[in-house]
Amino acid sequence: MLVLQKAVKMVWSLPEVMRVAYAFMAVMLLWMGIWSFGAAGVVASSRGDLGRWWLLVVLSVSLFWTGAVLCNTVHVIVSGLVFLVLIHGGRNASPMPPNPLMKSLRYAVTTSFGSICYGSLFTAAIRTLRGFRSKIGNNECLFCCVDFLFQLVETLVRFFNKYAYV
Repeated sequence: MLVLQKAVKMVWSLPEVMRVAYAFMAVMLLWMGIWSFGAAGVVASSRGDLGRWWLLVVLSVSLFWTGAVLCNTVHVIVSGLVFLVLIHGGRNASPMPPNPLMKSLRYAVTTSFGSICYGSLFTAAIRTLRGFRSKIGNNECLFCCVDFLFQLVETLVRFFNKYAYV
């Protein structure tokens, strides 16, 4: 408990963390606005039901994937910033590199970005499949089993992704 409290105090003392969170939240809101226009266009289109359904599946994966990529990118940036502060002995230590936020951001969007996207794709695919599990029908036992399996796999993927990025 004390270690967690100390970590929270340290993160709150880094104003860069909040700026990164707000910037990525704005990007996600912009993406959701663009995505909603695309989804509305697909629903209003004159395509057949099968074509419309597949386009909505693709749009659903794109929404979940982009959200997971943005969330995991923020996670890598914050983890890198905290690592730099801890390894150099504090925020105001003399060996601290100049502008650690940019160093962490550069690392997240260059070196780690492929891993972030690849790991986020699994999470997006699982979340999309969970969204379409209602197509099972009236078999409640099968529905519960499928829901449990999807929840288990999604939890494991998120757990391994989070600590792989750290």
